[in-house]
Amino acid sequence: MNIAMSCAGEGFGHVSRMISFAQGLRGNYGLVLFCPASVRHHVERQLPDARIITIPFFHMAKKEDRILYGRTVRENAAKIIRFRRVVRAIRRYLAAARIDAVISDYEPYLPAAAKALDLPVLQVNHPGIVLRYSSFSPDALVARVTTRLMMGRSDRRLTVSFYDGDIGPILRDELLNTPVTQGSHYVVYAKPTYRRRIVTELKRLGVRDYLLFPDTELNYAEALASCRGLITSAGHQSLSEAITLGKPVFAIPQRGQYEQRLNARMLVASGWGMKGRFSNIHLTLPAFLDSIERFPLKLPEQKDADIRFCFSHDRDKAIGEINRFVVDYSGKDAVQRLIVTTQYVLNNAFHSLGLAG
Repeated sequence: MNIAMSCAGEGFGHVSRMISFAQGLRGNYGLVLFCPASVRHHVERQLPDARIITIPFFHMAKKEDRILYGRTVRENAAKIIRFRRVVRAIRRYLAAARIDAVISDYEPYLPAAAKALDLPVLQVNHPGIVLRYSSFSPDALVARVTTRLMMGRSDRRLTVSFYDGDIGPILRDELLNTPVTQGSHYVVYAKPTYRRRIVTELKRLGVRDYLLFPDTELNYAEALASCRGLITSAGHQSLSEAITLGKPVFAIPQRGQYEQRLNARMLVASGWGMKGRFSNIHLTLPAFLDSIERFPLKLPEQKDADIRFCFSHDRDKAIGEINRFVVDYSGKDAVQRLIVTTQYVLNNAFHSLGLAG
C-alpha cells in the first residue's frame, strides 16, 4: 500500500512527528512525503532516500514574541487565492502515484486533494488539543477556528500531547538513540528576537555555560540529552522532548497564541518546568535556575490535578493507530475510490489531448 504524509511548515513539531512516523512506517508501506520548503532540509537530513514533494504553507506573522493577526491575513492572502490550484496539482499526483491513504499533520492541502479522490484521511497533530479546552479569550477563539481550517476534513483525528492526548510525545530516532546524561550547560532554543533577550538575562545572572539553537554546526539532540535544562518558547515538541528526557524547561509562550499559553500552563502543572514573560523574566528565570536541582517539583493540589500526563515516547502506539486506520479504511468503498481515481486520471488525459467537454 502507498501512503502520502504531510506536515505544516511552521515550528519544528510537525515535521519532527512526520519524520518519526516515516521512520516507523517505511518498512511496511510505500511513502510519499509532502512538506513545505521551510522544513524540507530536516526531512532530507533524517530520511535521505525519501520521496519528497514541496508544498506551500500558511504562516503566522510575528513581531518579537507577539502574533500580528492583521498582517497574518495579508501575507497569506495570495496562498488562499491559489489554494484550489495547488490542491488540483496534488490531486493529480495522488492519482498517478496510486496513493491509498493520507496522514496529515496540521496541513490543509493534502487532505483537500485526498477527499476529492475519496481517499481516507487521518489527521495527527498537537494543535488540535485546543478544541478540548473551553476558553472564551479572543486568542482561544481564534485558535479553535484556525485549527479547524488547518486540519481540514478527515476521517479520524488523533491528538498528540504530553497532556490529555490520544497519543503521548513522539520523538525522533536521533533523540532516542542519544544517551541521556547530566551536564552543566543549558540549551537555549529560540528565534533571534527571543534569543537576544534571554542571553542578556543569562549574562546578567552570571550564567555563561549555554548553547544556542538553532545552529547547524551543533548537534541539538546531544546538547539536549546532556543539558541541565531547556530555555525556549512554549512549542509542544520542544517541551515534550525535554520532559521525556527528564530535562526541566523554562517556557516563554508567544503572546496571542493560545496553544502556547496552554502548553506552558500544562508544563507548570506537570511539575517539569516554569513559565515566564519577557516583562517579568528578571524574576521568573532566576527562580527557574535556582530550582533546577529540584525538578520535577511537587506541586500543591490544583485545578489541573485531573490532567492525564504522558512523559514517555509513544510512537509504537501511534504506529499501531495508523496501521489500524489503514486496515479499517482500506476495504471500505475501495471500488468507489478506484472509480473516482480512474475517472480523474482519464479526465486529465482527455484534457491534455483537448478532448475534455
